[in-house]
Amino acid sequence: PANVAAFLAALAEHGTAVDLSQIDVDPALSKVRAEATRYFEATGAQVLAPLVHGGRLLGVIRLGEKRNLQPYSRDDLEFLDRLGAAAAVGLTNAVLFERVDRQRQDLAQLTGTLEQRVAERTGDLEQVNIKLSLANESLRDLDRMKSRFFANISHELRTPLTMILAPVEAMLGGEFGHFDPGQREHLAGIRRSAFELLKLVEDLLDLSR
Repeated sequence: PANVAAFLAALAEHGTAVDLSQIDVDPALSKVRAEATRYFEATGAQVLAPLVHGGRLLGVIRLGEKRNLQPYSRDDLEFLDRLGAAAAVGLTNAVLFERVDRQRQDLAQLTGTLEQRVAERTGDLEQVNIKLSLANESLRDLDRMKSRFFANISHELRTPLTMILAPVEAMLGGEFGHFDPGQREHLAGIRRSAFELLKLVEDLLDLSR
């Protein structure tokens, strides 16, 4: 039947068997009473037992009138609840098994295809591996050259910096006589810049290591 999605959602939330007379008195079905009535009438059902697993409606067991025309009792509905729970678990397991089996078949097919491609491209892969090996060796040579470059340039820079700092420190220490404030300020600027450059050189040494 069309337009019964809200009723089926309520039935899944209800989770237990519902008979035709119950839709008029059950508060849980009050908002979908019209849809429920339409569903019962369209299917000719007297009792609906939802198959719910993990909060999801998997299906609905529909039962018509009994052959002896007796109404369904509470024992009948409780039996349908147990039957529905077991059926829902069984149906879920069957769906999961089918899904796993399908994935296994897909994986087996994919494995076969990959093995065939590997077999076809073994020669090409060997050539690629040789090229990769040569490229990696070249990269290692470049890395060694880079490390030597950083180490060499750092040592070459640190030596003249030391030669600059030593006399500046001596001048500021008064070993070469008195300097006026302006001259001392310039000397202090030279020392500050030299120390900053020396720190950059130390960073280069750390990077090379």
